[in-house]
Amino acid sequence: MLFQHQVVRDLAWCCSSAPLLADLPSLVNTPDPQITVWPTEAMLDTRWLAELDRNPDALLTELAQLKSTRLGIYYEALWRFYWEHHPRYRLLAHNLQVTEQGQTLGAFDFIVQEDDTLWHIETAVKFYLGVPAHPAGEWVHWIGPNCNDRLDIKMARLLDHQLPLRFSNASQAVLRALTPHDPHWRSALCLQGYFFYPAHHTLSAPHHAHPHHQRGQWWYLKDFLREEATHYWMILPRHLWLSAAQTDDIHALVARDSLRAYLRHWVGDKHRPQLIAAMTKDNGIWKETLRGFVVPDHWPWTDTPSRNT
Repeated sequence: MLFQHQVVRDLAWCCSSAPLLADLPSLVNTPDPQITVWPTEAMLDTRWLAELDRNPDALLTELAQLKSTRLGIYYEALWRFYWEHHPRYRLLAHNLQVTEQGQTLGAFDFIVQEDDTLWHIETAVKFYLGVPAHPAGEWVHWIGPNCNDRLDIKMARLLDHQLPLRFSNASQAVLRALTPHDPHWRSALCLQGYFFYPAHHTLSAPHHAHPHHQRGQWWYLKDFLREEATHYWMILPRHLWLSAAQTDDIHALVARDSLRAYLRHWVGDKHRPQLIAAMTKDNGIWKETLRGFVVPDHWPWTDTPSRNT
């Protein structure tokens, strides 16, 4: 379904885009080791989204209150709106802090009620580029475009700290105050985004990758400049990294030669990876047909990314 408003298209992407990973290793030393991977097909409520697209004021008002332009904050706010407003769910808590003796142990991203089940949900949106290496499929070889993040580091944080949080004594006290009865608890991970594969190498998907995960390509600058690229492109700032790009304004596009000049400056001179989308016109609308990162020729420039997860 074609939605008119960018924010609704992004929320629809959250509801319909396959998670990056299809299944997860079990949590260790916990009473409930299984983790449900979200979103599920049931979350894509096209009728509800269509009504929201006709009157998006509530969503726009909530997003206008964000104090950060970070993509992760925007993504989290989209899910918060969904769980606040969709009739199937009830949002009980967001960013619920857990402390013990004045020290913060962590925070629950979301506590959501669905019928008689309470869900602890952790959310994250990530964009990883695969580096050809052996053995294939290892999470350590999937790196963020700015080399400040890595899939294995993020998953270790999720599996070792964030998802087991509710089993600590301090967390149990916080949750009992929130829900004094004895509910049926489940844990879920909503990890979405894109895996980008090298344009000129064959690379296996990461271990546990969802078969329908969102994907793109990546090129070294020198290789992209040599290619006979698609004629029209769209440069994607971070707030347009979620749903597939579309526009009815040709002035939002850049032609091939202008794109190459832009990339020489920002990627070649400034060393800043850029996300771009090849665009094709369909019934008067320019739509994304391929997306990919162009990275400096010396990328990746570190083997030890910071824990910016």
